[in-house]
Amino acid sequence: MMRIVLILSLAFSLVALWVATIRPPVEQRPEPAAGDAGRVASRAPAVTAQPPVDERAEMIRQTAAPDEKNQADPGFDPMLVTGLGDFNAEEIERYNRLHLLPFNPAIGRDCEDRPDPQLPGRSYTSCTTVRERPAHPYSELGDEVLLSLAEHDAAAALMLGRRVAGEDERLYWYLRAAALSEKSGPLMALAEQRYRDSMDLRLVRGELRRVPRPDRIAVRVALDTVAGRMGDPRANPDRWRGVLRSLAADRAPTYLAQADALVAEFLGAMARTQREITGSVQIQEIIDNA
Repeated sequence: MMRIVLILSLAFSLVALWVATIRPPVEQRPEPAAGDAGRVASRAPAVTAQPPVDERAEMIRQTAAPDEKNQADPGFDPMLVTGLGDFNAEEIERYNRLHLLPFNPAIGRDCEDRPDPQLPGRSYTSCTTVRERPAHPYSELGDEVLLSLAEHDAAAALMLGRRVAGEDERLYWYLRAAALSEKSGPLMALAEQRYRDSMDLRLVRGELRRVPRPDRIAVRVALDTVAGRMGDPRANPDRWRGVLRSLAADRAPTYLAQADALVAEFLGAMARTQREITGSVQIQEIIDNA
């Protein structure tokens, strides 16, 4: 076990010297250089797994102006985001064909108000989804055990992707889960849950402001593109390219180039995973036929 962690730690350290991060600090948000793809897909990160935490952006979103996207968005997919709704047998069967774990519908949410640690006098709502069936047994495993399985086991990789706090680590494990399972569902779930908002509500010099996130939408374009090439009918990269053009204006070519570079990086990493672990050529054939 210690050998695995040391190998992953060394690989991550070497790559980190060369990788441009996807999420710069809140107060300092320089735009990425042309062609900067983030290159997170090929990392073998030294994962520090943590319990799921409430994202700061979501905290602020609960106390400020509502995001106009959300469930009013015609592209919103409740099966991927909330799990709430009345879904027929055909919809559930389609979902299960595309996903690693069978659909587990939500039957409600347990919510409570908590004081906001950074906004005195304000609060945010923290909610936990209540599912119809118990979670996958891997969700009960400790971090080290889960990590030892995740390099070869698609379900473990998905569980670890849900658990880690870092954006780069999350991307790495979701891509690995998709590669090992040969299913696009993990990519679409990640895209909908983490990369559907083009604006962040952030605390900037003491004020809440809507901050454009073209870097985030570039990742969304890449995830949708890869999922689409894997045959997922829900993927819509053209729509998100349009969002990116509108959001980034004259910087759009830079971010579109970043998205294209990410597609190549994601596919390359997934092809290597399949070649080394399962022997599959599914993703390599997608690359060759592009």
